[in-house]
Amino acid sequence: GLWSVYGWFHGYYVADEGQGAWQSMRSSYASVQGAFWRTSFFLAVIAAINAFGLALWFAGIFLAFPVTLMATTWVHLELKRQAQAHQEPA
Repeated sequence: GLWSVYGWFHGYYVADEGQGAWQSMRSSYASVQGAFWRTSFFLAVIAAINAFGLALWFAGIFLAFPVTLMATTWVHLELKRQAQAHQEPA
C-alpha cells in the first residue's frame, strides 16, 4: 500500500524529466512526503471514479480515464512544485 502511494508518480518523472527507474521512484517518494494523506485520499477518489467507469463501460472510456489522467498530472505538478519549494534555500 505505501509503495503504491509513494511511487504513484514515478512514471511522470520518467516522462517529464527523463529520469531512470530508481531516481524516478526517489523523486516520487520525495514529492509525496508531507502530502501522504492527501495523496492517499486523492488516489481513493481516482479509484472510485475508475470503478464507476469500469461498471459502466461507456463512462469508463469517455469519462473516467481522461479524468484520471488530467487529475493525476495536475497532482504530480503540484507535488513537484511543493518538493522544489522545500529544496530551495530561504
